[in-house]
Amino acid sequence: SNPARKLSLMCVTSSESGPASSMVSSGAGRVISVVKANYGRLDKRRCSRGRSRAQLTCLLPPVFTPHISIHRCNGKRRCNLKASNSVFGDPCRGTYKYLEVDFILLVLLCPQHFTPLVSPVVVISVVKANYGRLDGKKCSRGRSRAQLGNVRCKNPAKKVAQRCNGKRRCNLRASNSVFGDPCRGTYKYLEVDFVCKSEVTCEGKTAKLRCGAGKVISVVKANYGRLDGKKCSRGRSRAQLGNVRCKNPAKKVAQRCNGKRRCNLRASNSVFGDPCRGTYKYLEVDFVCKSE
Repeated sequence: SNPARKLSLMCVTSSESGPASSMVSSGAGRVISVVKANYGRLDKRRCSRGRSRAQLTCLLPPVFTPHISIHRCNGKRRCNLKASNSVFGDPCRGTYKYLEVDFILLVLLCPQHFTPLVSPVVVISVVKANYGRLDGKKCSRGRSRAQLGNVRCKNPAKKVAQRCNGKRRCNLRASNSVFGDPCRGTYKYLEVDFVCKSEVTCEGKTAKLRCGAGKVISVVKANYGRLDGKKCSRGRSRAQLGNVRCKNPAKKVAQRCNGKRRCNLRASNSVFGDPCRGTYKYLEVDFVCKSE
């Protein structure tokens, strides 16, 4: 079977402390595409076990510019990264650093493959899409040289974003009838790059996490506070929205919901405490559905 028949959307964050090696794996039929990466320290709690306060205090502004060694992971199924000063330099001496990498899983759709994009609680956000051919090897099985020779067939597939952005589920067919024929005689493929966006539960409301049959919740990250001035802002004053540095990792979400198929949580101070008084907060949760 062709691995490109199945298309999945997943948010992945990998954090590793030096000099440990970080294994990045995308699974069969999918390849890595790095969104952002930072080597340093943005949080006092991550990779902090056994470290002194002095080693955890240098909180630098995020750089999030992938180093050349991280770019080498793009397009691969598996990639090893060493979190060390010898690779990335030393942005803050004396501080115990970690490597944080956010990446997405990129999948190819060959013509006539009708494939659903499904995401558990996050919604689809298309970064870029192309229907054509930019590579001679992708979707090449059983095709002649003449059908694979044109690797400059660039055709931005805007319909992917138009049809799928903001949805949890989206069906796409890689065909000329949908996207037109940018290069006749060439065997084309649809290549789509995604990022994951979290759904947000405003303060006082209830978050409902759900997974399908045979799947259970696994929380990637959660925060109760405010990191954005626009989210959950309707009807609120500037004073209630001004503090966008209210970071408060909501560990209770993982404690209560991991391993369950369904989980309800109220976004309130009574559950998570009040990390920033006077600020109107929201609960933001990223999670994936794993097999039981």
